[in-house]
Amino acid sequence: MCTKWHGFLYMLFPEKKMLKVFIFWRKSILLLLLMIWCWP
Repeated sequence: MCTKWHGFLYMLFPEKKMLKVFIFWRKSILLLLLMIWCWP
């Protein structure tokens, strides 16, 4: 499942752009988890 999804994203975006998008999403998810975790 995961490899199929990555293959689909790889088709949509060129390699370098794909890497930037992946890093951006990873940072966003980490920030979101941090916000949820630290929510009083």
